[in-house]
Amino acid sequence: MANPMLKGWTQRSAEEALAEVEREFSVRLKCFPRWVEEGRVHAVDARDRLQRLRLAMELLTRLLKRHESELAELATDISKTYAKTTSGSEINSEKPVDAETPF
Repeated sequence: MANPMLKGWTQRSAEEALAEVEREFSVRLKCFPRWVEEGRVHAVDARDRLQRLRLAMELLTRLLKRHESELAELATDISKTYAKTTSGSEINSEKPVDAETPF
């Protein structure tokens, strides 16, 4: 039986979350020295933010390892459910992008 705390999570979403945190860590690791020099961020804040991102990476990595089989099972179930409920026809690639969307 799946862990109720993992409801809504899939193997893919957890891996993507980890990849995004790793990407953000890498960007900040490159940018923070310049930003500290420019006075955009205090060195103490920069170190604190990097430590929190590193902790987030560690926690997500442990979550993935500990619940790998449950997450894979949830991803499979969600994929099967999605395949049964949609043919993909609901997706309209010609729909205009919302003007408030920044990208």
